[in-house]
Amino acid sequence: MKQIILSNSFTFTKNYIQKIKQEENIIQENIYYFDFLEDEIGKSISKYLSTSIFGEKKIILLKNSNFLNKANLNKNFISYFNLVLKNENKNFLILQIDTLKEKDSFFEKISPFFKLIELTAKDKKFNNITIEKYLKENNIKFDKNDVKQLLKYCNNNFELALNEINKIFLIKDQFNLKTLNKYVLDLKGESFFKLLEALIKKKYLILNEIFKTITDKGISPIAIIESMLKDLEIMINIKLHEKFNIKNDFNFSELNIYPFKIKNLIWNSGYINLKSAIFLFRELLKFEKYIKKNNPDYLEKLFFGNIIYLSKKI
Repeated sequence: MKQIILSNSFTFTKNYIQKIKQEENIIQENIYYFDFLEDEIGKSISKYLSTSIFGEKKIILLKNSNFLNKANLNKNFISYFNLVLKNENKNFLILQIDTLKEKDSFFEKISPFFKLIELTAKDKKFNNITIEKYLKENNIKFDKNDVKQLLKYCNNNFELALNEINKIFLIKDQFNLKTLNKYVLDLKGESFFKLLEALIKKKYLILNEIFKTITDKGISPIAIIESMLKDLEIMINIKLHEKFNIKNDFNFSELNIYPFKIKNLIWNSGYINLKSAIFLFRELLKFEKYIKKNNPDYLEKLFFGNIIYLSKKI
């Protein structure tokens, strides 16, 4: 049996595999997990093509099967994969991928040989219900509004939300809005970006408020600096495109940046010149190294003072 799972949730994928295991009476020892990003594809294919000593069925999962979206692949790769297409054994070969390109791709060529299973959690209502069900099953008291807030923090990503719940209970704390604000990092980086924006625009009162909000969550200065450096690097690239009159648009697609942030990055790059952006980047990098080396007790005050100083210098 050959299947392709379209899913951005490894939890859903594992549950689906466990369902096959029960229905087909497959023992746990005959379930094999591979990752295309880490393992050679030959390992998973060889395991699929091989027969168990006593002829038991096997489940072979290949995560991150991104080759499915490629239009052109190595001839040796295709020849090797053809062995799978020609083989009709009783093992399960499952290829998992987050998003699928159906046209002009390798998937289009092999789709007649595979059954497509969609387990992608995109629907907000579905994710709400699933998270609530998980909390109930684990006897965890919760408020529905807190679940909605968690999913908002996690950009409606079920897997991330589940990880954050487990993180809270590893710390042995309660699931409520207070602990969400304390432990769950704003995954869109909105607070970090607003801090950088206030720094560039020299809005010191707002700078103080945002800084206090971030540090009250227990987020370290290192995490703040690293996020600001990432945004500054993109802004510097935007400025370089402008300076050298590079016609092609800056490619944001590979950076996994949210649309609202792209707009703000372009907009705020207009408030800082290239020289100042590079200066700010270098100074933050120096300060990050200083923090990692010294780790002083008065770190937060020192960090905030340095942010104000840099804002006045640019």
